[in-house]
Amino acid sequence: TLASYTEDTGRPLVPAPWVFGLRRRVGVNAKVGDALEHELMRKKKIPCTGIDDAVHFLPALSHLGREAELMQWTSTLHALGYKAFAYNNPYVAADDAKAAADFDHGKSQGLFIKKPDGQPALTYFISGKLLTLATIDLTNPAGVSWFQDLLRRTLALGYDGWMHDFGEYVPRDAVLFDGRRGDEFHNAFPVLSAKAAHDLMEQERPGDHLFFVRSGGAGT
Repeated sequence: TLASYTEDTGRPLVPAPWVFGLRRRVGVNAKVGDALEHELMRKKKIPCTGIDDAVHFLPALSHLGREAELMQWTSTLHALGYKAFAYNNPYVAADDAKAAADFDHGKSQGLFIKKPDGQPALTYFISGKLLTLATIDLTNPAGVSWFQDLLRRTLALGYDGWMHDFGEYVPRDAVLFDGRRGDEFHNAFPVLSAKAAHDLMEQERPGDHLFFVRSGGAGT
């Protein structure tokens, strides 16, 4: 049964060996006592492979103004043998000044999932902080390309991947670029969200990356 199911939906890929190592959530240059945690773990010979700092590139661009710091941070982690992970999701904040340019672009180009009246369908939840968020329409090829361009910001600062969060908030009455309704598309959205990240990573870091997802559907 499993063989038949995965023949139809796709089988899991075998990731790079380092993906199976320990991953720890550590803030940028966080300390334990007076010691930097990423240095202390090496001194104590803790076999940690990856450090996840949860810097939220999407939805609200919390990396802005910190680019040099984060580039140095990921470089330091790599020198110590770590892989570095940040945070992204397929949303853009509609009510945060840092994301205003992204939101305006997505709205003007029709790249967000829409309500029946044609306006972006907004969702309110916590992603780092309480935010009103627009969902990128991943049935629109232009939306997929734009989403991948937004994700490239993380790679440009030296990260090896990210937590690929959320994806379960498509409204039932939403209208998609390909004509489907939200209730038809709900379970397919996280599949396309993961696919967009996978295709990008295989292009930019073939066989040497990790993004880990929260929501999924058949085919993820």
